[in-house]
This record gives sequence, structure tokens and C-alpha cells, in this order.
Amino acid sequence: LTAFVLVSLVLLVLEKGGILVFSLLLTAVLVIALNELYNIFTGTGLKVQKYLGILSGILISYFFYKQQLKGVLALLIFSLIFFSLLKLFSKECHKDNLLGIAATMTGLLYIGVCGGYLILIRKLQEGLTQGGLRYIYVLLVIIWASDSGAYLIGTKLGKNKLLPAVSPNKTVEGAVGGLITGIIGASFWWFSGIFPIFQCLSFGILISLTGMVGDL
Repeated sequence: LTAFVLVSLVLLVLEKGGILVFSLLLTAVLVIALNELYNIFTGTGLKVQKYLGILSGILISYFFYKQQLKGVLALLIFSLIFFSLLKLFSKECHKDNLLGIAATMTGLLYIGVCGGYLILIRKLQEGLTQGGLRYIYVLLVIIWASDSGAYLIGTKLGKNKLLPAVSPNKTVEGAVGGLITGIIGASFWWFSGIFPIFQCLSFGILISLTGMVGDL
């Protein structure tokens, strides 16, 4: 029931919410993701600038909404300098300082920038038939198909560990299953006559593999 409600909410936002509502919802998701990532880093002993990093992530989303990529770059440079100055005057050792800065910036690049590009994708060909919304649907369908396939096949058939030192629950069988189901999910858009087969195969392979790497 919870999954049904969440899926319905996402579809409602995508279809009726417009660019602004989509951007606000995405920003909220990015904030949650940044908070989670920074908590993971903190749990390993890294001293990240959690709240300043989240604030920078929100600003990154704003610049993407305004389509100001130079603003995104400037903010990243400013954040790096600002975090470095904060650490410079702290009493922690230099090794911890560098690792903390790297961890904070990793969150901004991996989640803030990558997620922010979804706003630009959503704004593609605004005013035409679906435009960038079509690519958002492609992304969601492939991710859902790949994750579901990886989980089901890995649970039923998984025997060989993929990277036990990094993610002990992931199996080679689950990864292969996720890749295959991701491609099948992408092929829906070929059967619908929306994208040619080569594009669908490319979408399925690249998005599935990227999702798996990010989920390790």
C-alpha cells in the first residue's frame, strides 16, 4: 500500500506538478540523500561539513532550476575553498581535514550535481509533447526494472558474491539479472515506437550498470 501511494504521488507530480514542483520534490530527495550519505561518512569517522554541505546541495538545485551551470561551478569552487578554510583553522589533524573535505565534496558532486541534472532533463523541450518528462519516465522504468530484477533473481538464484568486501549481499547472479531486466524495461520504449532499439539498449545497459555501481 505504501509503495502504491508513493508511486501515485510521483506520477501525479510528474504529470501535473510542472517544473517547479518537480524541482522542489527532487531537492527534498537530494537533501535526504545527502543527509544519509554524510551520516555514513560520519559513521566511518570522517569529519564532514554536513549542514553546510546540505545547504550547498540546495543551492546547486536552485542553480540547475535557473539553468545557470556557471553558478553551479562557482558554488562548487567556493564550497571547496570555504570548507578548506574552515578545516585550516580547526584543531584536527591534516589527514582528517583532507578526508573530511573530500567526503563533503563527494556528496555535492555525486548527489547534488548528478541529481541536479534531472532538473535540466525535465526542462528539455518544455512546451512540446512531454519533452524531458519522457526521459524521466525512461529513467524511472529502467531503474525499477533493474532493481526489481536484481533483488528477485539475486534472492532466488544468487550464490556467487559480487564484491563481498564492499557489499556482501550483492551477487553476480543478481547483477546479471538486474542488467537483463533493465534492458527489458528499456525495450518497452522501443515496442512503443518512442525510441529506436539502439537507444533503448544503450539506456538499459548504462542506467542499469550506473544504478548497480551506486547501490554497492
